[in-house]
Amino acid sequence: MDAERTVQICVNCGAVIDAYAKFCPECGYAFGTKGFEAQKEQSHEEGAGQKAKRSFENGINDLLHFLEQEDYIPYEDEENRLIGTKTDYYRGKFNEMRMLRQKVSLNWAALFFGVFWMLYRKMYGVAGIAIAMTILIGFFGHLGSIASLVLTVCYGMFGNYLYMMTIQKRVTDLQQYAEPARTHYLEKYSGVSGLAVVIGLIVVTIGTIPYWIMIGLSFLSFVAAFM
Repeated sequence: MDAERTVQICVNCGAVIDAYAKFCPECGYAFGTKGFEAQKEQSHEEGAGQKAKRSFENGINDLLHFLEQEDYIPYEDEENRLIGTKTDYYRGKFNEMRMLRQKVSLNWAALFFGVFWMLYRKMYGVAGIAIAMTILIGFFGHLGSIASLVLTVCYGMFGNYLYMMTIQKRVTDLQQYAEPARTHYLEKYSGVSGLAVVIGLIVVTIGTIPYWIMIGLSFLSFVAAFM
C-alpha cells in the first residue's frame, strides 16, 4: 500500500500534495493517514463526471491562488536567493507592485524575449503554457499573427507580476520543507538557467515545423498556379 501512496488529496481544500506531508501547503490543514484513507474511500464512490468537475474546480482555485497569493508572507533572504541575478531590480519591482496593488509593470526583457525570458528565470509552468500557445496560434494565419503580437505585449506588461507570483509561490512552498529537501529545492529553483533557454529553443523549433511546412506548401501551390 505504501508504494501506491506517492500523493494524497487534502480533505480540506482538495489540493494534491505529497503522501507523507503533515500539513497542506495550500490551506495549512494538518492531517495524518486517516485523512488520506477517508479521501481515498470517497474517491472510489465518485463517478467520473464528479471527479472531472472536482479536478476542474481545484485547477481553477489553484490558478486563482497563484495569481493572487493574498496570504503570502515575504521572506526577503529566500526571495533574494530564488531571484539570483538582478535581485535589486526585481525586488524593487515587486515592492512597487505590492505597495500600489498593481499587476502592470513593464519589463523590456520579457517584452523582447517572451517565453525565453521566462525559461531563463525558471518560470517553467508559465513558460510551458506560453510555448503551447505560441505553437497553437501559429496555425491561424493572420489572426495568429495578431494574437502573437498581443501575447508579446502582455509578456512585457505582466512579466514582472507573473515572476513575482512564481517567486511568492516558491517561497510559500519552501516553508513546508526541512533539510536536506529545503536545500535541494533552493538549488533547483534559485537563480537563472541558460540550459532551459536552449531546450525551449529546441522545443519551439520542433513544434513549429508543421507550420513552416504548411507555409512552404502554400507557397508552392501559389507558384504552381502561375506556371
